[in-house]
Amino acid sequence: MDEEIMKAALDLGKLIGMSEQYITLKECEELAMHDEEGLQLLNDLRILQREYLNAKKDKLGEDVLESLVHLIEMKKEEIQEYRPTGMFFKAKDEFDAFMKEVNNKILEGITGEPQKDCKSGGCGGCKGCGK
Repeated sequence: MDEEIMKAALDLGKLIGMSEQYITLKECEELAMHDEEGLQLLNDLRILQREYLNAKKDKLGEDVLESLVHLIEMKKEEIQEYRPTGMFFKAKDEFDAFMKEVNNKILEGITGEPQKDCKSGGCGGCKGCGK
């Protein structure tokens, strides 16, 4: 039985690899990772995020943290608006949503019940749906 499951998982992986969502993601990733301006924007974001973590660790105060959060949000907007990186993140979001649907179908196969689309991200500590 375990061997059959592993074969089915491999076959599923191959099908996912041929899906429109995966192909689009890989194409957009390739474009974004070879775009100098896009790479610089992503590096700038990483630097700001690191500065935020250091400021929080060093307890530099709410005004400094708020300023860094604002700069991070502005940089994220810039990344979304810049075509190569924006296309990549849009494709990644679409692929992630597709994979969530696939996982929900797998869970439905296990439990016999359709999975509800829970917005909380998980049941740990959630009192929303009562499960």
